[in-house]
Amino acid sequence: MNRTTTFLGGVAAFSLCVASAFAQSGVAMPTMPSMPSMPTVGSGFYSPSTSGFYNGNRGQAQKNAASKTTGESSASTGAKTAALDDAAKKALAEELESALSATNGNKKDSASSPLSGILTAKDIAALSDLGLVDDIGSALKKHSAVYSEEGKDGLEGLLSDWAKLKEETPKDQKKVSLSSTPAKSEAKILRFTADNADFLSTIKESFFSTESLDGTFLLTGDCKYSSGGIARNETFYILFEPDGADGGVTRYKVRATASQDTENPDSVLKKLEAATQNGEVGAYRTGNLVTLRISGESLKLDMLLAM
Repeated sequence: MNRTTTFLGGVAAFSLCVASAFAQSGVAMPTMPSMPSMPTVGSGFYSPSTSGFYNGNRGQAQKNAASKTTGESSASTGAKTAALDDAAKKALAEELESALSATNGNKKDSASSPLSGILTAKDIAALSDLGLVDDIGSALKKHSAVYSEEGKDGLEGLLSDWAKLKEETPKDQKKVSLSSTPAKSEAKILRFTADNADFLSTIKESFFSTESLDGTFLLTGDCKYSSGGIARNETFYILFEPDGADGGVTRYKVRATASQDTENPDSVLKKLEAATQNGEVGAYRTGNLVTLRISGESLKLDMLLAM
């Protein structure tokens, strides 16, 4: 018999003795206190702050609430993302529409798009950067017969050809950088006054073509100014063609024309166009300076260029 058996036997004997004593005395024997259930293996760790045992997992109600919150958050985020995507798509569509309208010369309301449909100096400069503007002198000689058949002079023919190139050139091609950028002219407008007023400050963008071997070149500029309380936008084109030399001074035949957002025959540029139509207006070059002067009743103009 081992010690455990002996101990349990003693406890049993003691209990019988106590029970017999209570029975003889007539006093009821108190009930034994019940022992709390002991934690079992795998039921987790006991937490004094709770009424039971923590099983290491959230209840189903907690899971459902968390899932609902996550779902609502994902739905809200998705809605916001969709809204942002829609806004981005709309902005991109508007930008592309605007770019295509300008590129294709779509003539819309001039108040919203002042130079829409006009071949600007900026357009010609972009075409030149792409190598799409041929040598001016060579182009005039090559196409003079065609221009004449179409009822156009040399300047009108060149502008017509460039306007077609502008329409046919894809928008994305205008962003391509050429491996060999065409040489750019270093010429500048030093002075431009008309009817005793400074006109140079109205020119916002200008472009000089490179001089041809025969000395021909083109000057074009985009102008913005106010006249009679109305904002005006115009682009001028002036073609200089050599017409002989005398004593180191080169003479040029000058032909000018202008495009306007709003018709204004009294503008300086339209007066310049009218003055050069008869071929009697000339310019003179000494060294690298070219001077163009007109002293008429309708227009007094003084232009000085540095070539």
